[in-house]
Amino acid sequence: MKVLLNPVPLVALASSVALALLGQFAIAGIVFIAWFAMVALVSMRSSNEIRRADVSEELDPESRILLTPVRKLVDSIEETVRANAQSITMKTVGEEVLSEARRIKDQSAKALLVRRDIKRFLRGKSVAELAIADLQTKIAEAKSLPEKDALQSALAARELEVSHYAKSEEALGDIDSGINQAQAVLSEMKTRISLGAMEEKTAASSTEDIRETIGRLRGLSLAFDEAEEMVQSLDARVSSGS
Repeated sequence: MKVLLNPVPLVALASSVALALLGQFAIAGIVFIAWFAMVALVSMRSSNEIRRADVSEELDPESRILLTPVRKLVDSIEETVRANAQSITMKTVGEEVLSEARRIKDQSAKALLVRRDIKRFLRGKSVAELAIADLQTKIAEAKSLPEKDALQSALAARELEVSHYAKSEEALGDIDSGINQAQAVLSEMKTRISLGAMEEKTAASSTEDIRETIGRLRGLSLAFDEAEEMVQSLDARVSSGS
């Protein structure tokens, strides 16, 4: 993960390790929390910069595979709209369909970019859990109250780290669910515009059905927007140190 090579978080992490080796567990725990916050901040800022570019170019192979059904559905929708551009239905709702379908594709790619970063971040979960078990053992064996308090501080830092892993796992599930919903709604849209283009005699009812699906696409798009705003809000809170 490139963020781990950023010099500022590296200095904080090295300081935390050095303090722990010197027996300054309480201070080491505080520095570790600072390191964790800096890693999160740098990672989110990096993701925000990538989101302003063509995010599909930054996806890893697994994410590209997950995006493929969405991309193919959008391509098929675009082809159908172009092929039936002169139909009453496409003249009425064609541009709206294309706009919402493309928006969902872009937002799905952005969500998968976050998913990629979350999966990389979660690789440290097992290490953190092992550290917690080790600290709990040391606390039980501590000979003095100061030593025990210092170990407790280090334990609290690790438990905070694990809580972030838990939230990240929840976000991962939400992203997967969102991508599945995107596929389902785009598939429905593909079917409806295909039928609408063929059934010119029932253009009014076809257009109504398509508008209903457009509404669902917009609802899903709003959900993606809200999720991105949450990431930006967390970024701002980390930046302010709150």
